This record gives sequence, structure tokens and C-alpha cells, in this order.
Amino acid sequence: MSEEVSIFHTNNFYLNGKLIYKYLVSLPLDYDKKQDQKWPLIVAMTGRDACGDNIEQVKRTGIPRMLTVFVKWRNNKLGPDDIMKDDWKPKPSQWGLDPSKKPPKPVRLEVAKFIAENFITVCPQAGKYEYDPDLLSKFTENVANTYRVDKDRIYMTGLSYGGYYTRETAMAHPHQFAALAPICG
Repeated sequence: MSEEVSIFHTNNFYLNGKLIYKYLVSLPLDYDKKQDQKWPLIVAMTGRDACGDNIEQVKRTGIPRMLTVFVKWRNNKLGPDDIMKDDWKPKPSQWGLDPSKKPPKPVRLEVAKFIAENFITVCPQAGKYEYDPDLLSKFTENVANTYRVDKDRIYMTGLSYGGYYTRETAMAHPHQFAALAPICG
């Protein structure tokens, strides 16, 4: 039996001795093989439903969800609702549910594969310290200096609460990011 693929690692970002963010990091599968390559970075932030101290909650939506499906695909463990079909629509019975009780949404496998194979992705979790534009900037700088990041290709995105702070961080630090994708109302 072949070894299971795992692309997530959990890490912590400290500033002046204080834990600021727990975060998930995903490195491309070829990261260790391509020692001279600099990789684009995606900083992907969650909505409020994934805040707290359970880092596994971060994997339920957005890019972390896509990466979770990629890992399941690589390990031949896909469930029937992991891959989005062309006719997929949300079930009305799930509208208005507590986010922690909603089943994770299906994803497009080709998008999940593209992100997993071509980007370093970090997903900070707002916990005791909420998202803060200056701390997110320092976090991003720390990640870019820790991993082999192409500093001209740093992207930030976020859903809902994370989308709001994507915008706020970019306004406070406009030259740090190549592109943004805030997804919020």
C-alpha cells in the first residue's frame, strides 16, 4: 500500500512571545524536490464560523476545503459529495443552518489540484487575537521569509469576515500583495 498524501501542516505565528495566529500551511507536492524554485503564496482567511482554537474548522470552507478534497482524491478517499457536479445546487434544507452543522460544499477537483500543486497556501485562524491588518501583514511577511515564496506573487483572499480583513489589510499595506479576492457582502 502506498503512503498517504498529506499536504497540511499546522504552525503558529508568534509576535513578541505572544501567539497571534494558529495556521494551516500547504506546500506543493514538489516543494522539497524543487529547491531553487520560488512559489506564489495564497493567504486564505476564513469566515467567523472557523474562528477559535479548533484549527480543523478552518478546513471546512474556501481554499482549505479545496485542499482537503485534493488530499482525499490523492488518497482515494473521496466521498459522494466532495466533487461538484455541473448541476449542483445547495439544498434548501441547509439554508439557515448553524455553519458548524452544514455539510462542507463540494468543490471543483481541477481547481483544487491547480492550487495544491502550484501554490504555498497559508490559512490563519482568528482566535484569541482577531484578524488585524497590521498583524496579518507581519504574519504574511513572516511566512514569506520562512518558506520559498516569490514575493512578487503574494495573494490574499478571505470569505465573509476574512474577506473584510482582506480588504482592510490591503488598504493598510497596499504594496504587499499582487492581487486580492475579498469575498464578502
